[in-house]
Amino acid sequence: MPTPRPLLPVLLAWALALSSPAAAAAAAAAADDTGIETARTARQIAPGVRLESYDRLESDRWLRIDELVVDTAGGTGGTGGVRVEYLGGDGPETVAEAAAR
Repeated sequence: MPTPRPLLPVLLAWALALSSPAAAAAAAAAADDTGIETARTARQIAPGVRLESYDRLESDRWLRIDELVVDTAGGTGGTGGVRVEYLGGDGPETVAEAAAR
């Protein structure tokens, strides 16, 4: 006769698997499928910079999403693209440090 396995380790493993970021992302993706996208626009702001905007109606809210997509790799050719730099100062700062200047 097989020995019964303790139930607690099985339940714990199952609960941990469901609480992982991947499981949370899958749950969010499933929730996103219930909404309706009503409009979408995309336009080039500068070379390598694109603004995508869309409206979405969810069961409990209306969303207006604006995404700024920046290609820092230089596109398909591998040259050019957007260069990322710090403006002013000697390097990275917190918002409070930058505001104090």
